[in-house]
Amino acid sequence: MRAICLMLCLLSLLLFGCGSNGNNAAAPNSELTIEALPAMNVISSPDDRGAIVMSVGQQRFLRVTRTLRSTGLPDEKFNVTADVDVNFSDPDVAAFDANGRLTALEGGFTVMELVYRDDDLDPTDDDNVFLDINVTP
Repeated sequence: MRAICLMLCLLSLLLFGCGSNGNNAAAPNSELTIEALPAMNVISSPDDRGAIVMSVGQQRFLRVTRTLRSTGLPDEKFNVTADVDVNFSDPDVAAFDANGRLTALEGGFTVMELVYRDDDLDPTDDDNVFLDINVTP
């Protein structure tokens, strides 16, 4: 009888842990990347800030991907192009829309920042990525 109780206790610890929710995987972390379409080459990431040169009037299509990583689980990737907030250091130089179209408006330099705000209401863990854009006349 004592052996059965011990086995049940061990089983409950394995299934539910000490104060955990039963999920032994670590909480996910995430990052944003910017990919050039149609090839889907990563042109900017948090670890490797990208830079591009465009001519006035030129357009490029980009995709913003959010990757969730959890220990012991495969990465999950989501297209969040339409869900990011877009900020430019000089908004007169370029524009970016929810379809992923980046348009060079006038000559100059700007930094585009894309921010994905998750649902936990904590702005300190939002994902962002930057892209330096130089527009020639």
